[in-house]
Amino acid sequence: MLSNKDFYERIAADYDKMTAFEPAMKRASEFYIRLGIKSAANAVDFGCGTGVDSIALAGLGYNVIGFDPAPGMISQAKINAERHGMSGKVNFRSDSFSAYKFPAAYKADLITCRGNVLANLDGRNLNAFFRKVKKIIAPEGILILQLINYVPILAEKKRIVSTRITDDKIFVRFYDFEKSRTFFNIMSIDLSEPKNTEILSTRIYPVTEDRILELLKINAFRNIYFYGDVQLQPFNPEKSSDLIVTAAVVSTPLNHHPKAIKNNQPPAA
Repeated sequence: MLSNKDFYERIAADYDKMTAFEPAMKRASEFYIRLGIKSAANAVDFGCGTGVDSIALAGLGYNVIGFDPAPGMISQAKINAERHGMSGKVNFRSDSFSAYKFPAAYKADLITCRGNVLANLDGRNLNAFFRKVKKIIAPEGILILQLINYVPILAEKKRIVSTRITDDKIFVRFYDFEKSRTFFNIMSIDLSEPKNTEILSTRIYPVTEDRILELLKINAFRNIYFYGDVQLQPFNPEKSSDLIVTAAVVSTPLNHHPKAIKNNQPPAA
């Protein structure tokens, strides 16, 4: 089993093929536009991978800092940004987001963490993520989170996440469940030589709506909205494919879907 960092470093060279980078970036832009985000100065993309969201946000007018622990992901992200003419708008870093020392005056108008990144953080690192977000988010800033809705997956022990066939490989993403632990795996099959099959595995830490809500309230976030997918359908814990959250410290200047589920209770004392 690999550490999270080593896992994504090993898959970095194939990541854009496996996730279909160009359509994914188009969907990311459409998602942010659908939410009604307003162009502002600074955005932080935590777990940026090869740059899908970072480059999409740069195209919408943000100056972006993208963080990913895997240097291979960052290298590919820089290539993608240059290819899309966004090199000057995105600063990619393989530093630890939680430990990175932002300039004292830096404030992020938008902080995004998508692509199931939060499920790669154990309890200590998840707490550290929210503390850092609270520290750097602007007074009118927005936090956007997206991860897989693990309630039905854990209840039904659904193993297959996705299968993708490219011109030279087949990628199968799947889970293994072992008592109280969950593992995420990627199997890649070389079509020219099927014997060249590789399976990479890392432990993940499924996090659900209740835990996210608890951490947001502890860190004084309000105007918390839940969605079930990128089309902004209402969140259903038993059925939704995704858990998408938007939150703000003071106000939420987003055009929320009228059926979004809102939890706006004050933080626990």
